[in-house]
Amino acid sequence: MTLSREIILFLMIGAAGFVVDAGGVHILTRYADFHPIIARLPGFAAAICVTFFLHDRLTFNGSRSKALVPAFIHYIAANILSQSTNFALYSVLVWGVSFFRDFPEAAVAVGSIVAAALSFTLYKKVVFKDHGKAS
Repeated sequence: MTLSREIILFLMIGAAGFVVDAGGVHILTRYADFHPIIARLPGFAAAICVTFFLHDRLTFNGSRSKALVPAFIHYIAANILSQSTNFALYSVLVWGVSFFRDFPEAAVAVGSIVAAALSFTLYKKVVFKDHGKAS
C-alpha cells in the first residue's frame, strides 16, 4: 500500500474514532446523566478499540507481526505517548506564547497535528510493523 493511501486511511479512521468518542460522550451525558469527565473514559476506550481494529485491517493491512494482545498494548502505549505530547505542546504554547494564549484553539491545532504525525509514525514503525519486510 502506498504511503499516501495509508495517510488518508489513517486520517479517516481517526475521524471515525472521534465520532465514536464524541458520540459516546454525547449519549452518556445526555441520556445516562454521566458527568462529562467520567463519560469520556468509555467513549475514549471504545474509540481506541475501534481505531485499533480498523487500522490493523485497513490502514496497515494486517501487517502486524505481533500477536493481537501485545499489538493492542503497544497501540495503547503509542496513544498515551502521542496524546501526552499533544497536551504538553499545547500547554507550553499557551503558557509561553502570547498568540496561543489569546487563541488557544491554534495551540490545539498545533498539538493535534504533531500528535497525529507521531501516532502515524509509531503505528507504522512499531505497532503494525511487519518484521518480515523492510520499511
